[in-house]
Amino acid sequence: IDEAVRQVVAVGADPDKIALLDNFSWGNPKLPDRLGKLTRSVLACAEGSELFRAPFVSGKDSLNNEFLESDGSRRAIPGTILITAVGFLESVQHRVTSPFKTAGSDIYLLGEEQNDALGGSTYLRLFGGSSSKLPELSGRVPELYRAFHRAVKAGLVESCHDISEGGLAVALAESCLGGGLGALVKTEEASLFNEAPGRLLVSVAQDKKDDFLAALKELPVRYIGTVQRRECLLVENIFELSLKELRESFETNCFEALGGPSGRSKPRQAGLLRVPPVVSSQPRVAVLCAPGINREEDAKRAIEVAGGRPQVIYPDREENFSLKDYALTVLPGGFSFGDDLGAGRLWALTLQPYLDELRRYSDAGGAILGICNGFQSLLKSGLLLESGEQATLTHNSSDHFECRWVDLQVNPRSNCIFTQGLEGALRCPIAHGEGRFVASPEQLDALLKAERVPIFYDGGSYPANPNGSLSNIAGLTNAKGNILGLMPHPENNIFSWQADLSEPAPLSGLALFTNVLRNLK
Repeated sequence: IDEAVRQVVAVGADPDKIALLDNFSWGNPKLPDRLGKLTRSVLACAEGSELFRAPFVSGKDSLNNEFLESDGSRRAIPGTILITAVGFLESVQHRVTSPFKTAGSDIYLLGEEQNDALGGSTYLRLFGGSSSKLPELSGRVPELYRAFHRAVKAGLVESCHDISEGGLAVALAESCLGGGLGALVKTEEASLFNEAPGRLLVSVAQDKKDDFLAALKELPVRYIGTVQRRECLLVENIFELSLKELRESFETNCFEALGGPSGRSKPRQAGLLRVPPVVSSQPRVAVLCAPGINREEDAKRAIEVAGGRPQVIYPDREENFSLKDYALTVLPGGFSFGDDLGAGRLWALTLQPYLDELRRYSDAGGAILGICNGFQSLLKSGLLLESGEQATLTHNSSDHFECRWVDLQVNPRSNCIFTQGLEGALRCPIAHGEGRFVASPEQLDALLKAERVPIFYDGGSYPANPNGSLSNIAGLTNAKGNILGLMPHPENNIFSWQADLSEPAPLSGLALFTNVLRNLK
């Protein structure tokens, strides 16, 4: 909670006008150990809210995130809370950014340091150390934030960076990189890497330092150095690193290590789905969005990696909505309109004015992909079904949200343009509460006989079939084969770091995107 509040205060928000949101990702709350930890976490949220006088105005939970081990035992994900703070900035002129601004400015560290409390720090995690002493939040932190805010309003602060993961050393490095300036710092080695809460790294112009220190009188403030024109971060008697070295470290792909010491990927297992080469023609792809959709950036990235040129479009914001210049249209996942009337239902209703355009586009050979919430909307809008057909997606058989990786099998007999020519295993994560495909026995039989199911869950029972879909149906295509809806998220298995390369079907989500773009050529 302090970190969320600290980050908005650091950019100039009024600490007395902050609201909070909570997001809980947890295991099964009906089990005593899970419920106990959840209860203590909620009590901590209440304590933080009272300390900062910041109300929780909204939130969301994702419970029952558990899976079965090979020995049949159940394992829950680590309980995780995401706290979001929303602050009020009276004027954009009062905003504060983190890069150092002026050579010669003084650098100050605000807040209690607790140098001996390295427990839980990134430093110990990276270098194999351990400590039972955790930093604690001082009750004076709200007072410090209010005094800092008064200094901001008085124009006394040049830059500010909150100190969190990585401690003071990381905050210094990022402030130098952002401003293209160096810093000369004098501090103890232990102070560089502890992650005590309630601290800010601030730079102040020479002619304003007296007023700044007066504004924070009797509060924990320590002068630690000056901003330098020379492009290096020098911590006296400890280290000296050039900005070039810092930038190279900052920009290096932190997932390279997943390929092993050589940096090369592990060999792909035989018999798995082959990912087709990316296309070079760069076809245009429309990514349709609605309020509450949150996977559009993931979809865009998958399209870009596959060789396409994505563009996010909100149909209701377009003066003349048209898809004629796009080879592919994607409806990504999320919680459109909060799924308030059921998953995808409101999005399906808001698509009604554009159904004629979508049908013309499909009839002319344009491809449409609906992922998760997009699948729910496609199905409930009628775009995926032929005249007289009836089917829907409803609540999971487990009666709770499911979030895990699933194995899928491609149907080689389907005419679906997304899977045509693909054979073998496909692996993708799922994250939904309403993904169970249902239809009447007669309708289900007709869909299966017509090979309208291009992708199946590879397994007949839970958790292999995570939602209880009839006949293990994971996706559905229209009769023409150019519209596909599926509950799994292929856009989240396109990079080597998104799944263990030793597992079945690494990168296989990318295959659907490269395959459809090649088949549309």
